[in-house]
Amino acid sequence: MTVAEKAIKRARSEGMGRFRRNRELFEKVDQIWAIFDRDAHPNFNNAVNECEQNGIKVGHSNPCFELRLILHEQDFDSQLGRHQVQKKLGELRPEFDKNSAKAPDCEEMVTRVEEAEERSKKQLEDRRKDGNPYGNPSTTVGLLTRVIREADKLSSP
Repeated sequence: MTVAEKAIKRARSEGMGRFRRNRELFEKVDQIWAIFDRDAHPNFNNAVNECEQNGIKVGHSNPCFELRLILHEQDFDSQLGRHQVQKKLGELRPEFDKNSAKAPDCEEMVTRVEEAEERSKKQLEDRRKDGNPYGNPSTTVGLLTRVIREADKLSSP
């Protein structure tokens, strides 16, 4: 809830504060995103709902962010806990080890970001069909990466 509350506060201050004269422009052009994992947070669904009700975009991952990284490698639709998902990522990306602060080769993985976006899109569709749009496994981080890529295209000469 802390992330959701801060994002809502930021959206209100940006919309009302320095952009007061250009509030309509701010609302059309800018986006505020709250990014968080499900992990074991008891208020996860409430945080997502609060953000959505206040116009905040949500980049969530359930059960954890490592799910998003798995989707760069393959489809994944197993309802596992976060530690099992992290272990799975370690199997797919041997350089990843959550216990030693090693990270996967993100520069190489980003070459497959669009594949990961499509896999996460299918995952979200499956969760909606299940009647649990934020259920395990699911991630909306692909929506954020798509927005970033589209903004980059618009700003490139």
